[in-house]
Formats: sequence, structure tokens, C-alpha cells
Amino acid sequence: MSSNRDIKIEFDDVSKDYYIIWKPPIAISSGSTEIEALHDLQISAHFGIDSLINSKLKEISKED
Repeated sequence: MSSNRDIKIEFDDVSKDYYIIWKPPIAISSGSTEIEALHDLQISAHFGIDSLINSKLKEISKED
């Protein structure tokens, strides 16, 4: 993998299934309480994951 944001999709010949290896990026959050900071982290992480997966889906669609 070339960077922390890469999703590597591989095919397993034995199981005939695809599997994904992903090293997630680091996320930073903040809040005036621990709960607010964790909620901010949750929102940031979901946004990052959604963005990365959507980008990979677009990339795969262009290959077809």
C-alpha cells in the first residue's frame, strides 16, 4: 500500500472471495467534555470512511 488512505482489495483463490485490507487514517477530534470529543470523533471517522469508500467505488466503476 502506498499510503495510509489506500484500500487494498484482493481476491482469495481458495475461498473465491474478495477481502479488503485498510489501514485507517488518524482522526483528531475535540469537545468541551469527553462525551462531546468522542461524538466529534465518531462524526469525523464516519465522514472519513464514507469519503474513502465512495472514492474507491468511483475508481472501480471507471475500470469496468
